Amino acid sequence: MLKRLFSWFFVFGIVFYSCAPVFAKTTEEEIAELKEKISALEQKLVKQEAKLGEQEELKDGLDKIKDIFDGLTIRAGATFIMQGTNNANGDDLSKNGEDVTDASYSIDLEFEKAFDDYGLAFIHLETGDGAGVEDELRVFSNVNRDADDLDNSVSVTEAWYGITLRIYL
Repeated sequence: MLKRLFSWFFVFGIVFYSCAPVFAKTTEEEIAELKEKISALEQKLVKQEAKLGEQEELKDGLDKIKDIFDGLTIRAGATFIMQGTNNANGDDLSKNGEDVTDASYSIDLEFEKAFDDYGLAFIHLETGDGAGVEDELRVFSNVNRDADDLDNSVSVTEAWYGITLRIYL
């Protein structure tokens, strides 16, 4: 029995001895390769972190722009008018009693911006061209309020800022 036990130890010893290179420590070359791989992975990680930082900065910038335009309302309108009059009586006519047809247009842009729950800003820009038949008539009031003979220059028609004051008693 002792002989058998000894032979088993001998067999196990040969098997473990032959497997020793598998379990042996790595060589210097393998360590150098692993260090190179680790270095390459660290460089990739640094690049990815830099890209992630750029994306975060871009997202923050877009959020700031979104905050600026949040609560902004833009409205636009255009009016085109063609008018005619029979027997016009204006001073600028070559002879009174002429029939006159004239056209005009105007373009309106309105910007309204709400600031949280405490304020509101408003600006109304207007441009247009043509007086319509107003300059051909001598009347008490205008016949075309929307006629804007500004020769296409932009004017600020209205601008204001309102603030909400809350007083608690």
